[in-house]
Amino acid sequence: MLRNLLTFLLLAFASAASAQTETMRHNLETAFRALNHTSREEAQAELQQHNLYLHQIDGLWGAGTERALLAALFMLNEVGTDVSIETEADAQYFLELIIAGSARGFIFGEADEPVESIGLPSWLANYLSFDAQIADWRYATYQIKVASAANYYTGLIQSDAQVQHLIQSGQLQIIAERIAPCMDEMIEFGVQTGQKHASDPIYPDFSQVCAALVLQ
Repeated sequence: MLRNLLTFLLLAFASAASAQTETMRHNLETAFRALNHTSREEAQAELQQHNLYLHQIDGLWGAGTERALLAALFMLNEVGTDVSIETEADAQYFLELIIAGSARGFIFGEADEPVESIGLPSWLANYLSFDAQIADWRYATYQIKVASAANYYTGLIQSDAQVQHLIQSGQLQIIAERIAPCMDEMIEFGVQTGQKHASDPIYPDFSQVCAALVLQ
């Protein structure tokens, strides 16, 4: 049944791909090649986990990688998202969603309970997980970084009631928008000085230190 599903998706992709312009496909290839090797492998691994990418994870651009990414893009568009690859910036954002795992709920039907049903604002919908690496953070968009900072910060709070208060009062977004730049600076400093590497985890040291600065 899984192979039949994959066949259906690939056929759907073939139909969608015929409508893609060479410029869009060029944008996707350019954005993929611009990633570091680790991030390229992470994108392939994410797609492979859900049987869209069927080849060896090597971080290289090829027909298999292109087919898998276009299939994922087609599926995102099918559920009504506005993700595109019309520009290189769009293609980069699309790859960031794949690498961070933020698109899997839309593509593969693995999303948690809908954001609206648990009272969370839409800006918290996509964030990096607690086991995310520095490479994930560096390639995430600003919105994902802010949502991630909020996620990391609330991970330090034991009281659910306090978390809900921060969300409902709007204070959580304010705090997250202060923490995200702090984490950016610390990460870049750590990478540039050799103290941190792309494969190092972000959480908890960066979030704890930056959260402490916000609370002072």
